[in-house]
Amino acid sequence: MKKITISLLSIAVLTLLGCSSNSNADLTKDLAAAMQDLQEEIDDVSNTVTKEVGGLYSIDIPADLTITTSLNDDASLQYNNTYAEKYVIVIDEDKQNFIDVLKSLGAYDKDKSLADELADIQISSFGENMTISSQSKVIETEINGMDVRLFAFDGYAPSIDQGISYWTGYFVGEENLYTVMIWTLESSKSVYEDEANAMLQSLTELK
Repeated sequence: MKKITISLLSIAVLTLLGCSSNSNADLTKDLAAAMQDLQEEIDDVSNTVTKEVGGLYSIDIPADLTITTSLNDDASLQYNNTYAEKYVIVIDEDKQNFIDVLKSLGAYDKDKSLADELADIQISSFGENMTISSQSKVIETEINGMDVRLFAFDGYAPSIDQGISYWTGYFVGEENLYTVMIWTLESSKSVYEDEANAMLQSLTELK
């Protein structure tokens, strides 16, 4: 992003300096206008917007994403940019209900954190539905007061001939659990990795 900004600004400056017929006042005015236009373009690209959902949580997402309903039936938030191949969903669920389901299945471990339980269940399901080519370690951390597990991986889904990169987060709130999943084409991984991690870091439970 910084390289693009410098390049565009340099072009604007050189173009204006080459117009020798302009007075200094006109040159200054034109340069100021060019810089303002450039800044507006940069803001349009780099802006994020905060989305609040159901009075439960908020998350900052890129302004170029638009709302959709086609990504996941269980998601309380889902946005995408199909042109840039960027996608994000958030699934929230009641914490006690999650525990009750685990108990009913005989799978509840009181000595295991809920963040680990949630992460283990979700991560194991990925391997059942796609081929994972590379993956990170599960990172234990805290984000905005919540116990969180972060996990990233690359893989191939059925009927898709390109690799996909995923960034996921599993959050334990006061009364709810949150699963965040962000993905793009693996070929664009390096371009959107910082953006994806920023979204994960922004998830905040509303109180």
